[in-house]
Amino acid sequence: ILVFFVDFRFYMLVRVAQGMCAGCFSSVVPLIIKELAPFELSGFFGVFHQLFITIGISLCCLFTLFLSLATDD
Repeated sequence: ILVFFVDFRFYMLVRVAQGMCAGCFSSVVPLIIKELAPFELSGFFGVFHQLFITIGISLCCLFTLFLSLATDD
């Protein structure tokens, strides 16, 4: 993946910016869900937010596993 970047420092700068954006989204999205959801359902929707993050991480790990098995050298 480093082939697309001219300089390693630029690559690291992009990674830091991505991490900061992910951190901001991780704190802002639950707040928006809590504010917009009805009081009775706010916990329900908050649980689904974290559940979908966990499902997404698990799917990425499985996808990486399948890719590594498919491209075994």
